[in-house]
Amino acid sequence: MVKNLAILILLLLCGSYSFSTQIYSDVEFDKRILYVGVPALLVSFAIDDEVNKIVQSNKSQFQDYIWENITHLGSPFVVAGGALGYVYGYFTKNEKLAKSSILAVQSATIASLIVLPIKYITQRERPSKEDKLSFPSAHSAIAFSFWGSYAEEYNKGLSKYLFYTIPVLVGYSRLYLEKHWLSDVVAGALIGLTSIYIAKRFTNFLSVRYNLNIFIDISSYRGGISYYF
Repeated sequence: MVKNLAILILLLLCGSYSFSTQIYSDVEFDKRILYVGVPALLVSFAIDDEVNKIVQSNKSQFQDYIWENITHLGSPFVVAGGALGYVYGYFTKNEKLAKSSILAVQSATIASLIVLPIKYITQRERPSKEDKLSFPSAHSAIAFSFWGSYAEEYNKGLSKYLFYTIPVLVGYSRLYLEKHWLSDVVAGALIGLTSIYIAKRFTNFLSVRYNLNIFIDISSYRGGISYYF
């Protein structure tokens, strides 16, 4: 089961899928990510200690339970949920769900790949002093890339804001659980949002530049992969 799911996730990273060629026409980097995010990151470094003290001074057993559960919405395991979202969208003919799930898997994987080397380069200690690296927050990066991908597709009315509420809550959970500093979370958010753009560019690069498409048919009648060059 785990092996098959891993294979499905790998395939989803590579390009276009069962509905049609996955080419994004709206690939443009949102410069607000830099204009707002970079200053916010610089400020967050300056107030890391103060924010940590405020958050840690307002804890309770009830909040412990809430935030310990919410933080899982930014764990690497949500990628498996994205793969299952694609499968469900396929069988129910929900193209929007299937395509947004593909983007979510791609973006979260890219975010993880960006975060890991930065952690080992910076070697920043966590607020809790536990033996794990702090900067940037992988949970925040995965949450913003994963749930932000759904917000990109479901962008009408309150849906977009509801999807973005999830990574914000995940970010706060990392502060509350004393796993990260504020600057770790802000950096993770920047990486996560940028990863959505990278995922779209990567997909278009393979599909348009090299005409490389991977077709996945997971119906009950046939299954397999076809490569078109």
